Amino acid sequence: MLIYGIAILALGLGVLYFVYRAGALIEEKIRLVDASDAAAYTAAAMDARLLNFYSYTNRAMFADSVSIAQLVSLSSWLAYASRLNDVQSKVFAETGNTLKFPWFEPSLAAAALAQRASKRVAPLLNQLGKGLDREIHWELMNSQKEAHYALSLSRKLAMDHVVAAALGTRSGFHVTILSSSNRPDVGKFTHSYSRFLRWRFGSLVRAAVDSESFNTRRSWFMWGDYADCPTADTAGRHDFLIRLGGTQMLGLNEWRAVDTLSEHIWIPADPEDAECQLPFEIPAAFGMTDVASSPTKVDSDPLHYDATLLVNPLATLQTELVGPSKNETYKYKGIPSVYGLSPLQLLRSNPHLRVAVLVSATPGSAPQGTLPEPWASLFSPDAANGRMSAVSAAQVYYSAPKHSLVRMEAPSLYQPYWTARLVASPNAVHQAQAQQGAYLP
Repeated sequence: MLIYGIAILALGLGVLYFVYRAGALIEEKIRLVDASDAAAYTAAAMDARLLNFYSYTNRAMFADSVSIAQLVSLSSWLAYASRLNDVQSKVFAETGNTLKFPWFEPSLAAAALAQRASKRVAPLLNQLGKGLDREIHWELMNSQKEAHYALSLSRKLAMDHVVAAALGTRSGFHVTILSSSNRPDVGKFTHSYSRFLRWRFGSLVRAAVDSESFNTRRSWFMWGDYADCPTADTAGRHDFLIRLGGTQMLGLNEWRAVDTLSEHIWIPADPEDAECQLPFEIPAAFGMTDVASSPTKVDSDPLHYDATLLVNPLATLQTELVGPSKNETYKYKGIPSVYGLSPLQLLRSNPHLRVAVLVSATPGSAPQGTLPEPWASLFSPDAANGRMSAVSAAQVYYSAPKHSLVRMEAPSLYQPYWTARLVASPNAVHQAQAQQGAYLP
């Protein structure tokens, strides 16, 4: 009986040893899986934060670029109004106390006010434009580049920190991001649109600028009460005013605004023309603002600035000859380089980024020893080449708010709605198994 009792006791101790050792390994495995999930989610969250940072800075550069165009428009209009006040007494003749263009009198009063304010306002507009340009190229663009190049190191430090917190140790583990052609990293998921590729961002800026009528068409037409030529006046052809103006982006490195005003009178086309059938232009006022590193000498496009070259050619020529004043120009660095989704991701309706993480550690809490087969292959610390491993995957995806107009837009790096979530990734598990050379329990 004693022998049987010793045998039963030994068997019971073996079972207890097995249960304790298996439980310890399972506990370590659970902690390792938790650490792997935390590392994968941390990596994806940092990628999402980078994409959202790109979105915020892109929106800031977009707003600053549109504001620069608006300031150019205001500066040109102010220069035009100031010159109009200088020349009004020379151009607009009076008959008695009645102007040929009585409805133009409020504009002349506004021009007088603009001239008094231009000495203070024009330099402020110039300095504000310089400040916005400097903010785009020295702060926002550089911050995007620094965030892009700092991601790998900061993401590795953050993953090590969360894994150490989950495992309760700062050593004995290794964190690896599994790379694959099917899972592009954030560097391939995004693309820096610089040099001639800036036209994508430039087209958005131009569309926003053109949506404001003050930028594209500062124009009007006004009939006079009579014509200087008596025969034309008798025939009902009165003299008229045409004011044209607009703001144009020339290439990717220049904004130019032009405003012109001309009086068109009727004169004889030849010595035998007694009815004054030829309209003749008398330039009245003009304004021009041009910001560029290398300004265009002459913009000969007849459709720019609401076709002022076609309708008011003499005033436009005078504008080109005189050019902008010192307070109406500065060294503009051009449309900025921005980070956006890569061309391949732009073709997809639902672009997303996956991150797979392998966390491996040497089992430390389970007692050392050897178990009989078949349990040894499942619970031995040496089952996966001496290390216990776990694989987790997370996804970075675009999630715009529901019941919002933004939800109708395609995913891009102009809306900061990128977020992260954990996902299953069998391919990453198989890749990790092949990398370690053993089945991952």
